[in-house]
Amino acid sequence: LATPSPSMERRAYVANLAVSRGARRRGVAEALLQEAEEVARQWADCDTLWLEVSKSNAAAVSLYRKLGYTVRLEDEGSAEVVRGAFGYSMQVSPRLRFAKALRPDVPATASAELDQTDADDSGPPT
Repeated sequence: LATPSPSMERRAYVANLAVSRGARRRGVAEALLQEAEEVARQWADCDTLWLEVSKSNAAAVSLYRKLGYTVRLEDEGSAEVVRGAFGYSMQVSPRLRFAKALRPDVPATASAELDQTDADDSGPPT
């Protein structure tokens, strides 16, 4: 792998954050996310932490905004697997991609151009 240029943003990505129903509204998600930020800062030497969530998940969107995350991309055409009464199905679900700068001296600098490139990939977000 090539060594990243000093001007490149180093990103960490939270692929999944889930809290059981009985433990919700008790600060568990906030604590987990803050720990992920610390790990990304220290272990992975990252500048920015990224995550995404279904636009309809109001509790998560509110939490991420409260913790200083900003929406960097709205993807109206994302598909997600949804469990229904008769099994699983794919549904189009608008998603929000959030980012937060982990170091005060390094802003979350991803440009709209870079974000759009990521959104166009057929693979998972980076």
